[in-house]
Amino acid sequence: MPFLISHVPVSVFSQLTGSRLLYYRNMHFNPNSPILRFLDTLWRFIALNVVFVLTCIPLVTLGPSVAALFSTIFAYNDHEDIPLVREYFRRWVREWKYAFFGGLIFLAVGALIAFGLAFWVQMPVPGSYIALVIILFFAAFEIITMEWFFPLQVRYDNKWGQLWKLALGIGWQQQKTSLALLAIDIAVITLAYFSKIFLVLFLVFGFSWVVYAKTLILLAAFRRVEHPEEKPTYINAVQ
Repeated sequence: MPFLISHVPVSVFSQLTGSRLLYYRNMHFNPNSPILRFLDTLWRFIALNVVFVLTCIPLVTLGPSVAALFSTIFAYNDHEDIPLVREYFRRWVREWKYAFFGGLIFLAVGALIAFGLAFWVQMPVPGSYIALVIILFFAAFEIITMEWFFPLQVRYDNKWGQLWKLALGIGWQQQKTSLALLAIDIAVITLAYFSKIFLVLFLVFGFSWVVYAKTLILLAAFRRVEHPEEKPTYINAVQ
């Protein structure tokens, strides 16, 4: 390249460099450009996802962590500029009471279902497929209930008994929504099982984006079941 430059007249070279410098001077940094806003959102969701994974390491804190993640994403849907990590920790503490005991119940039932499946695999007996159908039914019942329990807890102000009543019933009333939520889980589990790269990427930022997709589906379902003449009591507002 020095050989080429040496054959360009000085006046021409000056005009070229001068016009290039003028071009760069006229460029403006726009922090609100779509690309920068996307990168900022991506980074915030990655940070939120990492914090969620870390708080789930003690398995007994799974309930508060899931509840706080749903609560934070619900708040993000209303206020996109909120500090996600700070809101997560604040809501993790706020949702502890119901979410902790609810999470323990789901973990205990899940352990019983896993034990039943292991027992069925190791000791096949005549008529065991009937037992398998029963086990799978309870597994589906628990998963569907859990899909609704934590979003209902963080979205509305309900007592403990009313919360369980809603979680046990609404999943079967809103069947299309429940199937959509299950389809997301099945797709993620399938991809993670067959692709190690996807599994790593999902651990880095997947949980927060999956919950974001679920909140959009859940919000549409909530609007269908809310009574227009009644004002719902939301507890996920930014305070």
